[in-house]
Amino acid sequence: MTCARVRPAPVRVERYGRDDRFYFVLHNPTETAVRARLAPDARAIDPARYAARLLPAGESLPEGPGWTVPLAPRDTQVLFLER
Repeated sequence: MTCARVRPAPVRVERYGRDDRFYFVLHNPTETAVRARLAPDARAIDPARYAARLLPAGESLPEGPGWTVPLAPRDTQVLFLER
């Protein structure tokens, strides 16, 4: 269970880890670049309590009720969350 939604619909999301540190893996299976919007279920994951970074580069993402991740065609990105 990911405890999050992602848009647009073709983008796939999986979650690994728990508690203070975990990862969301987003995959764009299409031939078109997208800006995926990951929205966590606030009852399970309070985004204000986590710092978000894209791996492996470590690029920080701004705080908010969710995160936007750019995905090239057939691209996969890892979003790391840590308290």
